Amino acid sequence: MSSARRSCARRGLGQALVAVGGGALGCIVLGADVPPFTLVPYFVSWHVSAHGSHLAQTSRPVDNGVATETVYETYEADSTGSAVTRFRLYAGARQLLFGDTHYLTFTERENWDEWNTNTTPDHFCVNHLSHTIADPGTYAGFRAAVDGQPWDALLQNPPELTNGVYVMRQPLKVLMSELFGQLPIIDHNKLEGVAGNCAGMLSSNEGQRNAVGNFSSGDDPRLDLRATPQDPSAFFFHTRYSRVLDGSDIEVDVDWTAHAYLMGKCAEHDGPLQEGDPLITHEQVDIDAEDPEVTPDGDGKSNIKIRVTCDRIPVQNAEVEVKLEVEKNSGYHNHDDDNRPRGQLDGKEISKDSGLILKTDADGYAYAPSSKTKSVKFEPPPLKKATDHANYGDYLIGIAGTYKVTAKTTSKRIPSSSGTVVIKAGVKGLVPMDVSSTANYVLDRGGTAAHKYGSWGTRGTLEAFKNLAKNMAKYQHLHNVALQSCVTPRTQWPEPPVSINDIALPDGGLFDANSTWSPPKHQTHNRGEGGDFNRFGAAASPGINALGTGIECDGSTVKITGWLIHILLDLGSSYGHWDCSDLGISNCTNAELPALPWIPKNLHLHVED
Repeated sequence: MSSARRSCARRGLGQALVAVGGGALGCIVLGADVPPFTLVPYFVSWHVSAHGSHLAQTSRPVDNGVATETVYETYEADSTGSAVTRFRLYAGARQLLFGDTHYLTFTERENWDEWNTNTTPDHFCVNHLSHTIADPGTYAGFRAAVDGQPWDALLQNPPELTNGVYVMRQPLKVLMSELFGQLPIIDHNKLEGVAGNCAGMLSSNEGQRNAVGNFSSGDDPRLDLRATPQDPSAFFFHTRYSRVLDGSDIEVDVDWTAHAYLMGKCAEHDGPLQEGDPLITHEQVDIDAEDPEVTPDGDGKSNIKIRVTCDRIPVQNAEVEVKLEVEKNSGYHNHDDDNRPRGQLDGKEISKDSGLILKTDADGYAYAPSSKTKSVKFEPPPLKKATDHANYGDYLIGIAGTYKVTAKTTSKRIPSSSGTVVIKAGVKGLVPMDVSSTANYVLDRGGTAAHKYGSWGTRGTLEAFKNLAKNMAKYQHLHNVALQSCVTPRTQWPEPPVSINDIALPDGGLFDANSTWSPPKHQTHNRGEGGDFNRFGAAASPGINALGTGIECDGSTVKITGWLIHILLDLGSSYGHWDCSDLGISNCTNAELPALPWIPKNLHLHVED
């Protein structure tokens, strides 16, 4: 500390150090009249991580031999933050002095693990210690006002020219030792092992301690922010070093990165700024989706935060236009992009010519007055009910795809600014039906131009289809073996493989087989939990027998296509429910079906629900 600073400090907390009259340093009484000054704002961000380990072994003689204790410790920590800090520049002065810090964000995690093994007595213990900030939200908007020691703040020293380079000395030193010196921290401790004195201990305690002090390295010049002569307004450092962690034997590798850059005129003022203020010459739109990946059905929605700022200061009453687009052919729909639904914003169907007009609040956020989350709600289209039979209830069928929400300011005084967020709607975990290793079934789909990939499903559904095809092949083979002994002359019925049609698109969602962007009859294709089976070559009209007739052991003549379909229906009921919604019945069981040679139009087996 300089002698002038020590003098101010000795005079009490009511004193502040200023530079006036060409740079002479002196003290003033806070609250008294101060020389005219302007604020010079900087945006500061930092990231620091540390990790290391330590292994120790000790041996000692005991009554029954030698006891060996092994202790292995690991440590890792990560801290990230940013803030706006402002220096005071007094009239006629060359020296900047600290003013305040606000719009602070800060997160940190820390884990410390210890493995302890002792051969006598035989035990093994694991001690896991971690800490988190008690309430991270309380630091958003944190404000450090000028007090009697203005150097005790973020960015301790303003830039100074040294050997042709502008340098900020020890910018985060006080961050580590003072500003964040007494954060409320919750410590979590868990001790477990194989011995009685190791297991079952669990504690959680809240206390005050320095969150990032362990990473500091005194007055290390490697932590100085430096600028280049070409751009003296932007500062940076990135350094790595090793040190022994305080209170331990663990040597940790520390990695520091920090930036600081001079901000515009907006940052010289407290927020919010009012839209139309001549001070605002530019605006920034930040947009972020709470859930960038959603399901296309039912609960698939995402809250979108939209904020307008100038030099990170919120702008109030800015008008924002929000629009919604969908990426061409996304969701594996290769048809009719012009009429494709775009989805909903705040419950309103959005077309290519419509959107939302919103105003920003005092924090710069744009949302409808009725919103409880200060955000815009996105939902994939069309979210219309497709009523299935009684076994499945009502399905909300949404369209999978890639959706883009764009927020754009509408000011005519300054250039507009915009931001875009991308949201993917789809069902996770679907895999393609494999036909490379079996002759029991085939994939035979029609109309693949609009939906090229349509045989994807859950692993459980596809496994059920494979097992059904295997059982069907086994049943046909055993039936033909029986015919050899009971029918004269000996006969052999054809043994066609099971033929599978549509299951689901790779991302699930609406499978509009007719390319109409609305649910078809096989509406339960949206999650890959069921699929269609072809009818062994049967034509659409009931009674047509494409495979001819056969003689059963009792001498009756049977139309083979109808016989196969009824066997498939009977065996498939062990794996799920057959959808016979076109007949107005809840389940295709042989007890409910018309007698042979009836052939159903649709064969949809729903495996999972």
